[in-house]
Amino acid sequence: MNNYLHLKLGFAVVALVLFGAACGVAQVVDGGVYRTGDSGKTWQQVVFVGQDKKRVVHIDNVDVNQIVVSPINSSTLYAVSNADGVFLSDNKGDQWKQIAKGPLTSFALHPKIKETLYATAGNRLSATIDGGATWQTLYIENTPQVGIAQVLVDSQQPDRVFALTTKGGLLRSLDKGSSWQLLYTFADRVLSVVQNPRDTRILYGSVVNGSLWRAADAGQTWLQLVPPQVDGKAIKFGAFRALVFLPDGIDAFLYASQYGLARTLDGGQNWTLLQLVTRPNTVAITGLAIDAKNSQHLSYVAGSAFYRSADAGRTW
Repeated sequence: MNNYLHLKLGFAVVALVLFGAACGVAQVVDGGVYRTGDSGKTWQQVVFVGQDKKRVVHIDNVDVNQIVVSPINSSTLYAVSNADGVFLSDNKGDQWKQIAKGPLTSFALHPKIKETLYATAGNRLSATIDGGATWQTLYIENTPQVGIAQVLVDSQQPDRVFALTTKGGLLRSLDKGSSWQLLYTFADRVLSVVQNPRDTRILYGSVVNGSLWRAADAGQTWLQLVPPQVDGKAIKFGAFRALVFLPDGIDAFLYASQYGLARTLDGGQNWTLLQLVTRPNTVAITGLAIDAKNSQHLSYVAGSAFYRSADAGRTW
């Protein structure tokens, strides 16, 4: 079984959202999306699509890699599957419909216009302005064996769109994707770029070598952050897992990596390592959440276990 949690936005919308891949066990299909309304005590599989003649259609066999919550209406969810495309629900997961076919590598929303969406697949970045009925190619990466790994839309200035290539190139468009410029080239592949929702000039990039980088000028110049120390020696973050901003800080966030969980209140200048139930470098954290209404409430997932804290990570 390969179920896991994506909890980054769950508390603010539908408490938490669980999604995963089907096990492949006969007569047991547990993929799709799961929802909880009691902070993870009980879960409900929400995978209904519709009725096709005599057959009920579900997405219980879809490997969902990401849940995206609409900033316009928290009842609107997007279940993103790298293999199968994008599925939309306007009622917190009670019913789904497919709006984009796979395979794809990333997906992003316009923060103010529901019908405008972006997706990347292979070496192409595409957009729709009609909710997925039709898609138009905005950018093609012509470098051989280089694809588009991620698309990111500025939540405060949505005309500004970023595209990340599989070779570490960061491109930017200031006109919704009509024209592009190469903004920065990392020395290695970047796994993810995350934008600070309170100040969108601030970006964080996690590089495949385990380092974390920060830009404060909308991606033009980048500085590598110094990781926290244990016994006087800097740790190695290792593989990136998640970066979630704290609701009560300007540039404060939790960073989940192969090592574990680290918290910063000042954009990575100072760090606090959280003591977890799981030991450092022993398991992969596959889900992370902060309660948008109470930053003392944290949750993370490692392996098949779900952990909660009511005191900002001091106890679990």
